[in-house]
Amino acid sequence: MNKQELIAKIKQCNDEYWKENNPSISDEEYDRLIQQLRKVDPNNKEIFVIGASSVVDKVKHETPLLSLNKAYSLEEVKKWMESVSDSPEELFLVQPKYDGMTAKYDTKNFCLSTRGNGYVGENITHVLPLVKVVSRSSQSILIGELVLTKAEFEYLKQSLSRKDGSSYSTARNAVAGIVSSKSIKEYCEKDIHLTLMSFDAIEFKYTAEQIVNNWLELLDSVSNLDVPIDGMVIKLADTTKYEKLGCTSHHPRWALAFKFANIRAESILRDVEWSHGRYALTPVAIFDPVEIGGVTISRANLHNLNNIRAKDIQLGDRIVVERAGDVIPDIIESTPGSSRTIIDITHCPFCNTKVGKFAGNVVCTNPNCSETIVRQLINGAGVLGIDGLGVSTMTQLVQSGITELSELFSLDIDSLASLNGFANKAAENLYNAIQKVTNGVEDYHLLASIGIAQLGVTTAKKLCSKYSLDEIVKLNADDLMTVPSIGFEKAHIIEAGLKEKYIELELLQRIIHVKRASGEAKTAATICFTGKMDKPRSHYAQLARNKGWIPVDKVSESLHLLVTENINDNTAKLMKAKKFGVSICSLGEWLKSVL
Repeated sequence: MNKQELIAKIKQCNDEYWKENNPSISDEEYDRLIQQLRKVDPNNKEIFVIGASSVVDKVKHETPLLSLNKAYSLEEVKKWMESVSDSPEELFLVQPKYDGMTAKYDTKNFCLSTRGNGYVGENITHVLPLVKVVSRSSQSILIGELVLTKAEFEYLKQSLSRKDGSSYSTARNAVAGIVSSKSIKEYCEKDIHLTLMSFDAIEFKYTAEQIVNNWLELLDSVSNLDVPIDGMVIKLADTTKYEKLGCTSHHPRWALAFKFANIRAESILRDVEWSHGRYALTPVAIFDPVEIGGVTISRANLHNLNNIRAKDIQLGDRIVVERAGDVIPDIIESTPGSSRTIIDITHCPFCNTKVGKFAGNVVCTNPNCSETIVRQLINGAGVLGIDGLGVSTMTQLVQSGITELSELFSLDIDSLASLNGFANKAAENLYNAIQKVTNGVEDYHLLASIGIAQLGVTTAKKLCSKYSLDEIVKLNADDLMTVPSIGFEKAHIIEAGLKEKYIELELLQRIIHVKRASGEAKTAATICFTGKMDKPRSHYAQLARNKGWIPVDKVSESLHLLVTENINDNTAKLMKAKKFGVSICSLGEWLKSVL
């Protein structure tokens, strides 16, 4: 490809991304094109095209908002750190690289703008009513990334479609679409929010040696955030060196972006296996083994039929597999193979009953399918905080005649001791764990435990904040759709589930003391558990609930207490808690205070 063809291709890609919100190539392919153009024409304007273009007003940046130079391997990162370090003790800041749109917020003048070409951006103040700001800075100018959290993006996909009727392929494309919209009325009506993540909102401080030694842990820390991440930013902690190192026309020399391309690999999709999940059958991709981050992978979660159809994944395709940090591998792209077979399923692989397809999910329509019952009961027990009920144990219980969650509470120690692999002590422990739940469970946990498709803990909590359990079982689909995140199809699925499960819900209310969580959330303190512990975290979470705490999974400024096995650990949650000033105590100290 000659220079003019390269420029034309990049211009086409820029238009597809920023104007049409429908990119035709991956980020890595685009970066390679930019790198080729930079070698032959480093000042070409197409290199600096960043931002949506439908808003007219321009905003000049007094301090240029430059892009960052990129690295795709640890070796490149090490080489860069060596080039800017004065000593082994030199400190660096490590921050998540958010996958959205860079923006500047002038809080004094209430002006929000894109980065644009780094020197002049677009005025996008019209979207401010949608924006939540996450920052630790007290300065009037905030620089960060506009993103959709993972939950907001899933809600957006359920609630709204693009103008052509299709769904947004990525959260970043959705952000660009929202920002380029002339009106935000429909987003306000659907209660959709953008988040401006200030670049200093989450950061860790390490030496180069510590970064190298803790590389996988750092990847894991940023990968598990509730916002889209496509890498890490590493910059010198000593800001006095910035001026000396200076900048190129494109990027500062004192910072580097590591992109997650090195945790991706290509393979050929050979088969799909279906396994039972919480409420539906889950497709699992089987492909030629690939090595990512030193781990050989041959299986990945395909989530559901909607995901398969949206990405046009078929057997025989060349796929791109991603394994960010230590999470389950995911297929993010698919290129048609020479011979393709559509992925589908017609019958349950366990009971051979014809399946049903609702909202992109595949479900076994046999109410007596033992595998479905086992998975639903395991999930329900987990939601209630019952430990010790794994697949083997629950399978034996289902084989003995248990089909509903309420029936677990009628089990005695002798019946549990008769199970394979259970001694008297183990049976006694499980019996006590089951009976302990009767002392008290929040209403939304009880609602989420009865196994209604599309009704998880988050949706149940929203329902219980508005209605009592007695009111919820009487709601129709129209009533349900007044609750945020419940759309038309989801509402009808939940309505049918409530009609089917209302007797089970009534039985559980007679057995278990139900606490109305909606009134407690304002005053109850939040608690988070981190690190390796002797028992599952669900055990400690339930203990905390019984003592009036609200267990949460993430560390934020509003968290009241972080409990860890070892307060001297250097985990991401501990680092964040210290930065936010959250109280920290060891597991032993906390247990002494509550037992």
